[in-house]
Amino acid sequence: MELFADNIFIIYIIVGFYIFTMNSFEEYQRFILFYVVSFFAGMACIMRLWQISLLSLLIMFLMTEYFTDDKTKKNTILKLRYKIADFLYNALVMHRLMLYFISLGFLFLSHMASAQWLKIILLILSAVTMFICVHFAAVRPFDVISLSELRKKLDKYLIYKIDFSPEMRKRFDILCELEDKTYFERENAYNFLTAEFIGIKIRRLLEFIKYSKSVKDIYNTGIEFVRNSIVVRGYSTLEMQLIRILSVKSKFNKHVIRRKIYELVYSTVFFSSLKDEFEKHVYPERNHFREYLLYVYCHNVTTVVNGKRQPMINYFDGEKDISKWEPEKMLIACVGLNGRVLSADNMYLFEDIIDKYNLSRNRLLELNS
Repeated sequence: MELFADNIFIIYIIVGFYIFTMNSFEEYQRFILFYVVSFFAGMACIMRLWQISLLSLLIMFLMTEYFTDDKTKKNTILKLRYKIADFLYNALVMHRLMLYFISLGFLFLSHMASAQWLKIILLILSAVTMFICVHFAAVRPFDVISLSELRKKLDKYLIYKIDFSPEMRKRFDILCELEDKTYFERENAYNFLTAEFIGIKIRRLLEFIKYSKSVKDIYNTGIEFVRNSIVVRGYSTLEMQLIRILSVKSKFNKHVIRRKIYELVYSTVFFSSLKDEFEKHVYPERNHFREYLLYVYCHNVTTVVNGKRQPMINYFDGEKDISKWEPEKMLIACVGLNGRVLSADNMYLFEDIIDKYNLSRNRLLELNS
């Protein structure tokens, strides 16, 4: 076959494998080095550009998903579709794969051009695009911890050592009333771009319309539904918030688009894979997986109480057993998640929650005095 006609094909694969096993380099440096080697291989015409494109994509995928030193990728992220999603996110968002292919595209056009001046222009465009690719892959305007580091954070909270009592569930229900009312209705959806999440929202809208008595009521109900359906705190489910809290390095929080893409991808890829692992090990507590995620959330999220942002657990004097957290304090802490303060003036906004969970209004005012 033409593809195997020259030993340079084998040499290219060996060089690619070697680059991605260079432990002295960080992952982004390995990608950059591989991009540059591939660029010069294409410029020297030692391989056809379609061969370089196909082989480089295959090498990058295999080396970052199967021959990686990230144990979580190897042992937890097992489904092919999740490995593909992980690779595409890292390659496209973190390592600027699209710029790499655009550079190769200009290089291909330069080889095809008949006019010398056009060849030179296209070659310059290819080199400039490659330089931009290398620059942004190295500068890394957005960064997260590795999946292995993320797993280490979760391993501080072993699911089989947690007592998921009804009292703990009550605290979680208060949290969900304010942050994500669909949380316990969803079984396998971890972000808002899923059929299950959208289906729940549509069913709720139809219920609202069903009990509306006039066009005006339907309009007002629709406005209220949209207002209440917007996922609190930046259109994020609780799982998306949790993956952000644990993974995104603090100085990169301002990069909203990249962060949102990360939350959407990894809230599903990581938590779904983690759930599969728990079920594989047949933990008796595996049926409490959703409570487990909220347990980790409450131990890591920060909130505003009395004008001061602090870890939520500090507001409860470091008490790790969430079932012992005072329900009234839980409501105050949850209100403070997006910087709000519960007071006598706005307590009416939370009347339904106060009545539903038999909270003391006097105690709420006392805690905020």
